[in-house]
Amino acid sequence: MVFLAFTGLYWLYSFSEKPNRLLLRVWYIAIALSAMVFILSVGFAYSSRTILSWNMWQAPVAVMCNAFVGGPLLTMTSYACAGCRFLSRRKGMQLLAISVVALLVNAIVYALQICDVLAMSNSLVSVAELVPAYWLAFAAFVVLVVAAHVLAWKMIQKLPRDPEEEVQVVTSR
Repeated sequence: MVFLAFTGLYWLYSFSEKPNRLLLRVWYIAIALSAMVFILSVGFAYSSRTILSWNMWQAPVAVMCNAFVGGPLLTMTSYACAGCRFLSRRKGMQLLAISVVALLVNAIVYALQICDVLAMSNSLVSVAELVPAYWLAFAAFVVLVVAAHVLAWKMIQKLPRDPEEEVQVVTSR
């Protein structure tokens, strides 16, 4: 709720006749921090003792990594679809770098989680027997995110190098 309140009030204040730039920047930082707290709390909500595969250290870390993998990609896509004039090649590369690093960390976390989950069993069946294609699903996840990174990189190449350059509207062609 705090995250939503911060974003809603920021949005309303940004329409004022003369918004204070410093206040907007501080407010934006508060929004970013509250978003991270929200995402982390969602990760811990998944950490339930009744569901063994969720009651692992990897669950909240994976949720946080997924946010940092998908968030920058969603941001760039949203900016491109809106024809945003503030996205430069440098900013796009920074967002892409965040997503790529998060994917690398996420892949390690998922691999460790898969190893732990596949070792689980009860008196009737093992997880490895129930989900024989777990590693295949993991590979598909990595391949699809890498494909999204390639598409984002191609889109970034169409952006202006610096904010001072003439602004180009990014199309989805």
